[in-house]
Amino acid sequence: MVRSSQDAAVAQSRGTRAPLPAGGGYLAAQSGLAVVPVALRGCQELYQGKDIIVVIGPPLRFTGAPTSPADQEAFAARVQEAVAALMPSYQEAPPAHTRLRFLTNLFG
Repeated sequence: MVRSSQDAAVAQSRGTRAPLPAGGGYLAAQSGLAVVPVALRGCQELYQGKDIIVVIGPPLRFTGAPTSPADQEAFAARVQEAVAALMPSYQEAPPAHTRLRFLTNLFG
């Protein structure tokens, strides 16, 4: 979860991911549903025809006291770690030639 597009743009420009708020842990605790971590690879620069890989991790279930804020925060951290594990350990190579940055700038 990202609070605003500005947070996402700052995180993207630094090559990091915005932290997940504990609210995700609260929703998982209250609903009893699993959270499925998802990572997108190849999104540093977007352009028409570029391949983007969607990586889906195994579902995570909330364990702990549903009303405990500490357990909810711990679950949100667990989801963040699961998403980080799905991300590549490499940096994307710069494009061979200049591309129109319409799609990249559309989300920033």
